[in-house]
Amino acid sequence: MQLTIPVVFEAWIGGPLGPSYKVALEGSSVVYEVYEQDYVLHNRETVKPSSAQWSRFLHRLDEIGVWRWQEEYDTTDPHDETNWSLSLSHHGRHVVSRGEGQYAPGFVDYLRAVRDLLGGRQFA
Repeated sequence: MQLTIPVVFEAWIGGPLGPSYKVALEGSSVVYEVYEQDYVLHNRETVKPSSAQWSRFLHRLDEIGVWRWQEEYDTTDPHDETNWSLSLSHHGRHVVSRGEGQYAPGFVDYLRAVRDLLGGRQFA
């Protein structure tokens, strides 16, 4: 039987001007948090993706190539304060990546995959 749920999954995107979003794996569910300006928590809910959703999510991450993402993507662009991070472990593979104002290859597709896992909730 293939493992369809990661061992570790935590992701963040946002900035001090808000909104910001965080997802964190707890068991087979994902805790979804929305933050307003200055990282003030606005909403917190638990989302329980199905096995099929997890499978699709992990397959899409394989296609995007997140396992090959660099540890850091940073820029000196003072106009883009967006920061993001991803920590993921699944089936013996691990990636920890982050960025500030610069994004990994396939990042837009990654954001779509997270939104789909969350049943369409915002994550961008």
